[in-house]
Amino acid sequence: MNHPSQNRVLFLDNLRYVLVFGVVIQHAANSYIGLDWWPVMDSKSGFVSGINTFLDGFLMPSLFFLAGYFFLLSAKKKSLPSYIKAKLKRLGLPWLFCTLFICPVLPFVYHFTRNGFVIQQSFWSVWKAMFKNAATFYTGFLPPMDVVMENILFYQRYMWFLGLLFLFFVIFGCLYHALPSWFDIKTLKDIDHKASISRDVKIILCVGLITFVGSSIIIMTMFAMTKGISNPETWVSLGNLVQFRISRIFLHTSYFILGIVAYKNLWVERKWLTGHIRAKGGLLLFVLVLFFMVKDQMINCPEHLEELFGLMFWLVLNFVCITALVFFVSLFFKFMNKPSRFNEKMANSSYNVYLSHYIFINAFQLALLPVLWMPGALKFVIVFVLSLISSVAISCFLVEKYPGKTALMMFGLFLILCLSF
Repeated sequence: MNHPSQNRVLFLDNLRYVLVFGVVIQHAANSYIGLDWWPVMDSKSGFVSGINTFLDGFLMPSLFFLAGYFFLLSAKKKSLPSYIKAKLKRLGLPWLFCTLFICPVLPFVYHFTRNGFVIQQSFWSVWKAMFKNAATFYTGFLPPMDVVMENILFYQRYMWFLGLLFLFFVIFGCLYHALPSWFDIKTLKDIDHKASISRDVKIILCVGLITFVGSSIIIMTMFAMTKGISNPETWVSLGNLVQFRISRIFLHTSYFILGIVAYKNLWVERKWLTGHIRAKGGLLLFVLVLFFMVKDQMINCPEHLEELFGLMFWLVLNFVCITALVFFVSLFFKFMNKPSRFNEKMANSSYNVYLSHYIFINAFQLALLPVLWMPGALKFVIVFVLSLISSVAISCFLVEKYPGKTALMMFGLFLILCLSF
């Protein structure tokens, strides 16, 4: 049957581009929260740290939810080989291009800022070192990020999302073609056709508990089986083709599956997750206050209580993820579910914004680094605004109109970097 939501996904398209813009905010904030591994490390701002902490909790799970929601729309239209080929073109080629020509700029900038703004290693030597490490096809736990950056190890940076998403699409695409009955779309019934805050709270509780327990089991298993690793946010590399944080893999997988479940069970058409915006907003505010209180205790508590408050922080974080998703789904269903040329343009540009924003963010962060009188919070706002405008402009006026020429231009800039630095 034709899924009724095919004509009612405007609000999800709009939510997706706003979430991508949130990723731009998060990366713009990284210079101003004290990350010692970020290429440009500037003055720290508590305000920016708070924004970054919140966004780090729910942005990527929400994007995986939306990817899962739209999964069946593409999977059921093609044979398995055609489907995988389409995903390779859509995700694999941009992943390869950005990994080759954008990601190596980051360790180059890192060493430039850490070596007294003196180029001690040419861009070409950094690029060769990075991909010499990539060619080992390493599988295992990555060292801490400052070690990764210092030694120019292969780290996909923001491209990890495309690599993991492609893996999800392949796995679930194979499952769909092998067991299509698992993905049968339900028929609409004359029940459950109105929003229910009690039902949505039950979804929040179930998803929050399931992701907390599942992720905790994975983290504890890692600690039990691996010596010398104490950071639950450790990254894992699978042949250098897929990289992910061990603490988030269950979370991201669960939200991708949750998106599939929402689509096949017609949650939108039955008005599940929609409505009761004020109640959900109040619930989100409560969870966020609790979240930041626990975070403060985790940072400032005595050493013997760190594990306890760390566990509490992780518990609340899982509830922040699902509560924020449910709230924003309701909000966008109510206010962002009508056709708009602006929203359509932003939605169409969001993928290109994701691909291109990283280079602009680091360029503007580097440009503002010598401006010592400017507070970090103001620098953050400037970097975000300029990076977003630049990324949208590149998407609208260059990538969408001239994709081939854009790729050639990027390759030309890569050659200039190799020859000039």
